[in-house]
Amino acid sequence: GVLIMYFGRDLSGFADGVPGENYWPSIIAWLLILLGALQLLEVVLFKDSNAEKKVDLSSKPVRMAYLSAVVSGIYGGLLLAVGFVVASLVFVPSMMALMGERKVWVAATVSVAVVGTIYVFFALVFNTTLPSSVFFE
Repeated sequence: GVLIMYFGRDLSGFADGVPGENYWPSIIAWLLILLGALQLLEVVLFKDSNAEKKVDLSSKPVRMAYLSAVVSGIYGGLLLAVGFVVASLVFVPSMMALMGERKVWVAATVSVAVVGTIYVFFALVFNTTLPSSVFFE
């Protein structure tokens, strides 16, 4: 949360009562800070009940979370390289496969529906530009 606040410090907040580009990152940052503080309070106040808990960082669900983070990082790079549409058409079925979806037609249908919906709302309704490929600039 603190890093989000730091990196978003130069973004505009509110201009003429309209939320600027720092609006959502600030909300997410404060939410992360609040949740982190609550988690710290739980650990400090309930030491006895938490002492017995064991965490297996090599379990399958944890490995899947790590892999999901790596795939998300690759998606961020792809957004810059090939743009929103292509990167998202690769990312959505990849995440669905990690979550256990094995039917190709389901992954393809959901991917096209999700990317199409996001494109329609952001590009056409909200008139916002989505990331485009650096090769087409």
